[in-house]
Amino acid sequence: MDSKKFNFAELEEKYSEAQENIQRERELNTLLLSQLHSAQEELEYRVKKENDTVYKITDLERRLTKYKQKEKCLLNELTWLRTVVRFAHELLWKRSWSFRRKIKKDVQLISERKTFDREFYISSYPDIKFSKLSPEEHYLLHGAYEGRKPSDKFETLYYIHAHADIAQSGVQPIIHFLKFGEAEERRINKKGD
Repeated sequence: MDSKKFNFAELEEKYSEAQENIQRERELNTLLLSQLHSAQEELEYRVKKENDTVYKITDLERRLTKYKQKEKCLLNELTWLRTVVRFAHELLWKRSWSFRRKIKKDVQLISERKTFDREFYISSYPDIKFSKLSPEEHYLLHGAYEGRKPSDKFETLYYIHAHADIAQSGVQPIIHFLKFGEAEERRINKKGD
């Protein structure tokens, strides 16, 4: 009987150990399950965030393509407008004495006020060497409309962009500056000279 009691006590002890092991395993399983749920939630969050990022990238790429197409159209339009202006100026130059007189007067103004740097213009834009026009005339008839700079200080495009009223008026930027902008202390370049 003692051996049966002993075996029974041993069995009870083993049963108790097994119960404790089962309880530890349950607690461990509960902890692992909780960690698994947290990891799954984190994964779902990251997948959603990645999908959002992919969507944003796709949208930005689509918009970039659209802007590039718009830029191409605007460049074509600008080229066309420059050609029209060049053609109109050539016609006016050939046929209108008053237009030529106005240009000559403007040439005199930019030369006297030293806002046009002849050497700078020729070295910056060697294509004008083949023009029948003087560098000053070229700038006033073509260069300004092409965004060329008359000197290292005066930035034609900056002046137009910084002062929208000039762009809308149609007045030559450098002529406007000399007649009005200088007195109004308008900036002529990004540096603020």
